[in-house]
Parts: sequence; C-alpha cells; structure tokens
Amino acid sequence: TVVNGATVTSTGGTQLYNDSVSLGAGVNFTGTTVTFNEPVAGNNNSLDVTGAGVFGNAAADTVSGVTTLHVTGATTINAGTVTSSGAQTYDTTLAIGSDVTLNAVGVTVTGALTRTGGARALTVNAGSGVATFSTTIGAVGTELGALLVNSGGVTTLGGAVNAASVTTDAAGTTSLGASVTTTGGLQTYNDNVMLTADVVLLGSTVSFGGTVNGTTAGTEALTITGNASFANTVGTAVLPLEFVSVSGASALNGGSVTTAAAQTYTGAVVLGANTTLTGVGIGFGSTVDTGIPVRSLTVAGTGGTVTFTGAIGSGVNGAIGALSVTSGSAKTFTGTVNAASVTSLGAGTTAVNGGSVTTSGAQSYAAGVTIGANTTFTSTGTGNITFDTTLDGAFTLAVNTGGITTFTG
Repeated sequence: TVVNGATVTSTGGTQLYNDSVSLGAGVNFTGTTVTFNEPVAGNNNSLDVTGAGVFGNAAADTVSGVTTLHVTGATTINAGTVTSSGAQTYDTTLAIGSDVTLNAVGVTVTGALTRTGGARALTVNAGSGVATFSTTIGAVGTELGALLVNSGGVTTLGGAVNAASVTTDAAGTTSLGASVTTTGGLQTYNDNVMLTADVVLLGSTVSFGGTVNGTTAGTEALTITGNASFANTVGTAVLPLEFVSVSGASALNGGSVTTAAAQTYTGAVVLGANTTLTGVGIGFGSTVDTGIPVRSLTVAGTGGTVTFTGAIGSGVNGAIGALSVTSGSAKTFTGTVNAASVTSLGAGTTAVNGGSVTTSGAQSYAAGVTIGANTTFTSTGTGNITFDTTLDGAFTLAVNTGGITTFTG
C-alpha cells in the first residue's frame, strides 16, 4: 500500500494494513487502532498515529525511513527495528512483543513500558537526543529482558524498572527517580547518574562509571542490594547524598563518597583509589583491603560512630596505605589492622578489639583508647606510637617500635 495523502481517517474504527506500507508524504493515520502487520517504509516522511498503534507482527518486520514517529494512543511494537531520523514519541503505553531496537534522535515513552510473551530485550539508540521513560518499565513477574540505552542527552528512568539487566552508555546523564531491579542481573551506568528521589538498586552487581549525585543537598539516598562498583565520586561537599548503603561487596575506585547521614558497607570493601568517606556514621560490616597499587583510606565520620567489623589490610595485597579516622563519637576496630600508618582523630574513644594494630609507619590516637583483647601495637619501621590520653582495658598490652612510644594519659 502506497499512501500519498496527508491523512487517513477511520472515525471510530480501525485501520489494518496486511501488506507493506510506503509513505509518499507525511501521513497522520487516525483511528481507534491502526495496525501495520508488515514493514513500513517512510521514504523520509513523518508518520503520526492518532489512536493506538501496532507495528509489525514478527521480529523480521521493520519501520524505517521516517523522519519522526508519533503515536498518541497505546503502542505495540512487534517489529524488530524502528528507525527514524528524528524523534520517536509514544504518548501513552508501549508494549514490545519481540526484541526491539529503537533508532532515533530522542525517544520518549510517557506511559508504562511492558512486554508481551517472554522476556523481551529493548535497545534504544537515541543519538544526541533524550531517552525518557516517564513511568514504569516491566513489572515483577513480567520483567523486560536486557535494557540498553545509548543517549548523548539525558536518559530518564522516572518509574520503577524491572528488567534482566540495565546498561547505559558513557555519553549524557542518567536520571533515576525510582527503584531499579535486575534480579540476578547487572546494572551498568557508564554515564553520570543523577538521583531525583531515594533510589534502591537491586542486582548482582551495580556499576557506576561516572559520578553519582542528587538534586538537593542531603535529600536523595542510594541503597544498593547487591555488589557495587564506583569508578567516580559519589556526592560532593556542596551536594552530598542523604545516605549510601551497600549490602554486598564494594569496589571504591572513585576517590570519595560524601553523605549528610550514614554510610554502610555490609560486604567486603576494596580500595581502588585513595579514598575519603565523609558522613555522619560510617560502618564496615566486613573486611577492608587495598587494590594495587596500595591505597589509603580517610574516614571522616563527623558526629557519628565509625565501625570496622572485619580485618583491615588482611587481603592478598597486604596492608592498606595510610588509615585516618576522624569522629567525635566512638571508633571501633573489631578485627586486626594492617596499614602504612594509623591516625585516630576527634573526641570519640577508639576501641581496639582485634588483638593487633600493625603499621610500617606511625600510629597516633588523639582520644582515649580501650583494648578489648590482648593487644599488640607494632610499627615495623621506626614510626612513633602515640597515645594522647587514656589507655584502658583489662588485657595485656605490648607496644613494639623502633621509634618513640608516648603515653600521655
């Protein structure tokens, strides 16, 4: 079918095209439902559907050569590829019935994005334009397959996402406004991420290639259920996140994480960069180790407690770099500590319960220290070991250093 007119209207009725459709001009198809069961060739013309639209009945079908595509009603795409030189706009819901690729300069889906049949993958190549999904993508029990979004503009995931995996490219920015769940699958955000609400990301591993920030200082929180990898900074001094919580292992490769409230790292932490963590209460539920080269850790717990539940520097790469912990509240080391140096600052007491603190350099404890086990403080070099105030505990104490040991309390 060749359509050369500007409009095709079936008032109150449907339109069904069982053969290929070729556009000879920009066309607005108006009807309750307009169905294209075979390929559509746009020939560099616009395609508008006023009503519901169905494109293709098999993955081999395509929509190609249109300048822009706009559907006002519910849209179903069974075709494998929909390509436009300009924007694609779906004003309400979009259902995909096969693995679908959308090629455009800007893609906007205002309603829910769902799938029919089994899990369907969606690839969006939005060029320099935006990729906007205003509401939900998939649902529990009817998850999408792999979701891949390539956009040089802003990728907006405004509602809850349920998919096998989620990947964004390095260009542009991703805006997250709700939870993203990829049960057993990966989430990889290669671009900068902006949180517009408290966000829970659930997946096997959630990776950030760019920065992670919020819109208002101390307002948006990030919870990751799974492992996490941060390649860039998280929050800033001016725009801290509310809190950060990771249930699995954490790879801290970005240099800093800044929050207005707590930070919780339940799994093992590996330092891939010299790292500064700033927040009100910072807790480590497992080991803290260094990558190669050796990395340092600075923890500024401000008014909250700082707790290390596992050993520090006990991994295959040995001792971490310089360890500096500042807090006006309690600082607790439950496991052994191996670092280039240890500095404990702030008014809060330091509880050393792991039996040993070993450094190649100096150790300095500005506030009171309590030992909860027979304990040895060792500098394998000539580092000074300094206790600025009290040192208490009903256990044996040994201090070994070639430098100066100072007990002030």
